Amino acid sequence: MKKIIEINGKQYKRIDEISKEKVDVKKVAANMRKDKTGFFGNSWAKAIMKKYPKGVSEDDLQNDLPDYIAGSAITALFN
Repeated sequence: MKKIIEINGKQYKRIDEISKEKVDVKKVAANMRKDKTGFFGNSWAKAIMKKYPKGVSEDDLQNDLPDYIAGSAITALFN
């Protein structure tokens, strides 16, 4: 599959999969506490910190969090 696609003369990088790169769980938990979408809060942040003390990836959260939480909301936690 192509990694770069072209639409209307502009090139875009194709994202084939969810990132499995581990990041600091404290940063993700802080973003959960600040979240304005209403999906996350202090209780989710505590649970994630307890479950993943060494680091968490976007793939981990996609698998662990309920289906009603949008993938874009999970991705926003890592930015």
